[in-house]
Amino acid sequence: MEPHVFQEVWTKYMVMYFDCLIAHPSLMSIVQLLYNNPSTTASLTGLVLRHLVDNLESLLETNGQTVAVAIRLLRLTFFSVANLPEGIDRLLAPHLPRLLVDIFPMAARSQDARNFLCVPHYLFRALGSKGQTNKFDAIHKEIYPFLAELLDGVNRALELTDDPVQREQLVEIALTTPARLQYLVPYLTSLWRPLVLALNSKTPDVVKQGLRTLELASENLPLPDLLDPNAEPVAKELVHALHRALKPGGTHAETAQMASRILGRLGGRNRRILSFPPTLSYEQTTRPVTLPVEFTSHMASMQLGPACDVALAVLRDVKASSYHDAAFNFIRIQIFSLLHKGIDDQASEDFFVKCIEGSISAIHLSNLEPAASELLREISKSLSEMELSKESNSQSSRRFMVNSVTTWFFEIIVTVLVHRPSGSDESARRLIANIIQDLHDRGQGEDKDRARWTSILIMHLLTKFQSLCYNADWKHKIAGATGISIFISDQIHLGTAWPYPREIELCRALVMILKDMPVDPPSETSEVVTTMTNLVRFCNKPHEDSMQVEEPLSEEARKEMTISRRMIVMSAQTKAAAIRLITASLLVVEFFNKHQNLRQRATALLFKALYSSDKEVKHAAHDGLKFLLTHQSRLPREHLQAGLRPVLMNLADASKLTTDSLEGLARLLGLLTNYFKVEIASKLIDHFATLASDENLRLAAYGPMADNDIIRKLVRLLNIFHLLPRTAVMYLEPVMQQVVHAETKIHAVSPTPFTPPMSAFLDCFPEDGVKILFSHIKDNRWVQSFRHVIQENTATKFIQELKEKGSQLAERLEEAEHGHAGVPSILLCMDLAKLDPEWMAGKSDILDALKVVWASQFTAMMDDSAFASARLVLIRAIYTIWMEVFKVSPRVDILATLSLIFTRPLEMSYADVLDFIAVHVSNKTSVEFKHQAVQHLFVLLDDQTTPESHLLQYLRIIVIPLMTAEFRQAASPDDVVSDGFMTRIAGKVWKVQPSPWTHDVLIELLQVTSILILHGFPKLGTDTRPLVARYIWDLLRETRPMVRSTVSLTAARFFSVKELVAEKFQRPLWQGLLKAPQDGEPSLISRQALDIMTPVMPRLPGNDSTLKWDYQICRTLGEEQHNLVTVVHIYRLILRHSDLCYQSRELFVPQIASGLNKLGFNPGNTPETRALALDLIDLIIAWQRKALEEQSSTMVVDSGSSTTPSWTIPSQVKESIVTYL
Repeated sequence: MEPHVFQEVWTKYMVMYFDCLIAHPSLMSIVQLLYNNPSTTASLTGLVLRHLVDNLESLLETNGQTVAVAIRLLRLTFFSVANLPEGIDRLLAPHLPRLLVDIFPMAARSQDARNFLCVPHYLFRALGSKGQTNKFDAIHKEIYPFLAELLDGVNRALELTDDPVQREQLVEIALTTPARLQYLVPYLTSLWRPLVLALNSKTPDVVKQGLRTLELASENLPLPDLLDPNAEPVAKELVHALHRALKPGGTHAETAQMASRILGRLGGRNRRILSFPPTLSYEQTTRPVTLPVEFTSHMASMQLGPACDVALAVLRDVKASSYHDAAFNFIRIQIFSLLHKGIDDQASEDFFVKCIEGSISAIHLSNLEPAASELLREISKSLSEMELSKESNSQSSRRFMVNSVTTWFFEIIVTVLVHRPSGSDESARRLIANIIQDLHDRGQGEDKDRARWTSILIMHLLTKFQSLCYNADWKHKIAGATGISIFISDQIHLGTAWPYPREIELCRALVMILKDMPVDPPSETSEVVTTMTNLVRFCNKPHEDSMQVEEPLSEEARKEMTISRRMIVMSAQTKAAAIRLITASLLVVEFFNKHQNLRQRATALLFKALYSSDKEVKHAAHDGLKFLLTHQSRLPREHLQAGLRPVLMNLADASKLTTDSLEGLARLLGLLTNYFKVEIASKLIDHFATLASDENLRLAAYGPMADNDIIRKLVRLLNIFHLLPRTAVMYLEPVMQQVVHAETKIHAVSPTPFTPPMSAFLDCFPEDGVKILFSHIKDNRWVQSFRHVIQENTATKFIQELKEKGSQLAERLEEAEHGHAGVPSILLCMDLAKLDPEWMAGKSDILDALKVVWASQFTAMMDDSAFASARLVLIRAIYTIWMEVFKVSPRVDILATLSLIFTRPLEMSYADVLDFIAVHVSNKTSVEFKHQAVQHLFVLLDDQTTPESHLLQYLRIIVIPLMTAEFRQAASPDDVVSDGFMTRIAGKVWKVQPSPWTHDVLIELLQVTSILILHGFPKLGTDTRPLVARYIWDLLRETRPMVRSTVSLTAARFFSVKELVAEKFQRPLWQGLLKAPQDGEPSLISRQALDIMTPVMPRLPGNDSTLKWDYQICRTLGEEQHNLVTVVHIYRLILRHSDLCYQSRELFVPQIASGLNKLGFNPGNTPETRALALDLIDLIIAWQRKALEEQSSTMVVDSGSSTTPSWTIPSQVKESIVTYL
């Protein structure tokens, strides 16, 4: 396959392949095989990588199969990229911003960030698997600009996660970044934290990676740079980790040697940690909680603290499910014991806290969740009742004082929302809601003091959630927001008065969460906003404050001017915000009139930002300039020159052009069209011709277009022309010529990246565009480019103008009758028909011209071999037009014309035409239309010039399917078959003797007759039925097997009607069908006819037993016992009609038993015949069981009268069957 064809096919069907890959993962072997093929690996790798990067959001899905397939395919693709001999930078460079920077915000929004973090992880592993070779130098240079954002993203993600697997992923990403050490030095500060985590890891490979990185740094960097002040926060952990790595032993020998070398190179500077404040441990002086144990000789005590630690560790370990019940029961007993004895010292308080933490851990275990929730609710009830009863008995003070134990309980219970396994865990929310509701219900009653104290306890719990919002950890903040949302949810009912005094405080706490939101907004951010909105609605106090700026923002503008000088190190969002602030400050006209220099600098900044590589910055700059021009009719010359000089200087040389500068020029032209001369178009055309060299286009044709820098520049160049003044129409044809040349060189057969800008240019001058099209209508290359514009359907004015010139298009179609010159015109008609089939259905001149061309392709076949491929294209295009027109306007003439395609053998697939007839014509048209289409058969029969091949295909493809569908849709046969129809078909078919048709036409006419007999027999009058019978009987003498089988089926359907009894015709037909033909097995049609005739034969009159149907079967078995084909044929008939043959089993069972050995043991028998023998034995057993059931039921009903015993299988027959088995 040609490379450009390979690329076109994969580009078109990539989505379909990925969908199939999700359903059938084994299809991954296709990509693996093509990756190993040197001729396809580069092209396919680029296409798959583009698809995966564009659809990275699929990793957000909850469908595990989709995520697994995407990750596996990403890994394969990255390693395929690393194995390429060259061009790695060209493939990866366009995707690096998304793979290295955008991946962290997406990971923050994901429920499982590991799915996204494996993307840079696998990329760096693939690039590092081949070592530091020269071919990776180019891609390393492309990665360097993203190092700062990459390492910042790693550190931000480390702050947000406590998952050990995710932490190790992030550490490996930071330590395996493919960059040389000298480029990492400026960002060494960002590496300290991942390095310390690597040294503290439990995975040996990660520890070794961290030690190698640290050793490499100590070898190549000056020691003051290595131990800079920025490392001071982690210096202590770093040195302690190195000391732990010194542990001796066989498994730690390598890491110990590396750690000792590093410490040696540090030259004692690790002792700097001695100047840091020491970390002191604290030991309690109170008596620990113990359990008394009585021995025979003395009493002892056992500390419960260590046992509680073990139970807590077990409940936090999901894998230790076998010990969960025991650990939870231990903690529950200890809690009840503490509450019973009382908590009166620090040790018992600490022990109580540990037990509550264990219960909270049990909440997240599905098998313990109900019991743990009930336990915590009981604890809450007990503590709250203790608090309320204490206050009720207290007479000294009316101030409510919360016990320290209750305070500790509230402090810990709120953490149940911090340690949720996922955001969808409802068990924690349900527990908090139940505790709050229980507290509220305890305060209901006539005791006002009790109600007030209960309210204080609830507000105390609310304060705990509110304080979580100010915690530095993001999970605690989200837990605080979730707790507040529970208070205002429908899960609890506290009334409507409580939130008013706390509304401002709660809103302030929620705003603090948004203020401290991480740079990469997590998925829970929307929950905070929703909680704040619901809180305001709950309080029923919507605030609609409007902010008015009264003071000029001169000081802020000056600050932004200063900050804008350092925009290169600012994030894209900050740059865009700064530009919007500058734009807003331009409203202060009085200030800028006094400071023209500042205004000029602001304008220059907007011009400069217009050429930024970030879309958000470009949009902000464009909006700023547009706003400036709205409030100022004309820019000063010096401002304009300062803004345009950079782009005009780059425009002088094609090699200096960049995609950003060309996009900025297009935006400028959109704003300042009157400031540019139209002659700039000639320069742009020259640059297009220079960049669109044959070599550049050849390379572009073998890879993804969207990733090719030359193609992107050419597209940006084309996007400028439609923004030029109206006089640019003179350049329309030269530009189109360049596009035609480029699309020809890249072998384009579908819309290309050049199509959208070219559509915009053509839409500016539709009349001139149509003239250019008709002037090159015979050139397939030009027409192909115009077809891309029509297929894209963005040049609406151009397409409308072309439709208005439909008569000229019809004139061009006449040339297609005698050669391939008119093929481009027909292809244009096909695209227009797909775009607007209703318009095409109304263009009778075009359709008539197409009919002439279509008929000429099948009535006079040409022998021009050079025209063979063009003929196939022409035929496919015309029948596509027929189908599109038929969908909106069903026409019989189109249907008759369409059937011509089947009259000639062509090297093309007709599957789409057959699907169209089966699905649309048969199922989506009315009964009236089907009737007209069937009646058209007589038009073809009356026309002496109709080729027999056309008549045959019209019968086979149109008439027979439509008649079947027509009878299925109609309420009665009268709606389908009229008396006139029967008369006409009798005169044209049944009365014509001898038949003038070939055997193929005869078969189709017999099919029509069979359908009429099956569905419309009542419409066959008494004078017509003998005519049909004579017609069938005459054809039964045919010797051609296919005709004889078809006429037998028609005869069987005719004789299956109950009103008809013709013994002298039925018996010969039946006997003939019982015997297999001499030249092979019975056809499927013959077996179908036999199945129809078998239920008919018992209805025949006669007392002669030798003429009965069952006797005839046994007689045929005896006569044809040496013909295995006939024997198998009859046995299968018996199996298919077992219920009918049951009454005659005394005839069949002995015959079957005697023939088992022939089926099973004769040489040359197939597995099918042996399986048939077993099926026959099963049938005999089923008959015997049925006979016994009938006999037993008869004995019960007629117990008082004598009955004739039913036939039973003789013993010798049973013995022969058992012997065979």
